Amino acid sequence: MGMSAGGGGGDGHGAPMANINTTPLVDVMLVLLIIFMITAPMMADKIDVNLPEAPSDEDIDDTTATRVTLSIVDKGNGVVHYFWNDQVINPEIMKARMKSEAQRTQNKIRLKVRADRTLKYDVVSKVLVMAKDTGVQNVSFVSAPAPKG
Repeated sequence: MGMSAGGGGGDGHGAPMANINTTPLVDVMLVLLIIFMITAPMMADKIDVNLPEAPSDEDIDDTTATRVTLSIVDKGNGVVHYFWNDQVINPEIMKARMKSEAQRTQNKIRLKVRADRTLKYDVVSKVLVMAKDTGVQNVSFVSAPAPKG
């Protein structure tokens, strides 16, 4: 057999191989790139809301429910902005959308309310009444995790 001890490409001189096989490195890097591209948008909320802190139980997951996130941001001086799945929405249009989503999904809509910590209770109360009037039965509040200690 014509093998050399140094693995030098079959020329018989025993020189070490001068090139590096980078194919496995490129494969791993491409897989990691795809994973980060998919998970990065899920890691950050688009609307900056100063959430209150509260201990939370495990979220009951209903895979058949349509999930809607309603963010309510207090801009100060009585100015409140509403966001329906990260899109600005008018309160009148929001009521119509709640009603249409509740009818379309046969009341299998899950409304997650992300209300700013500095928001007046009156604003949140109006949203809850609006949800009740439109047929939304599953409403939950999102909070920041309570500090440990």
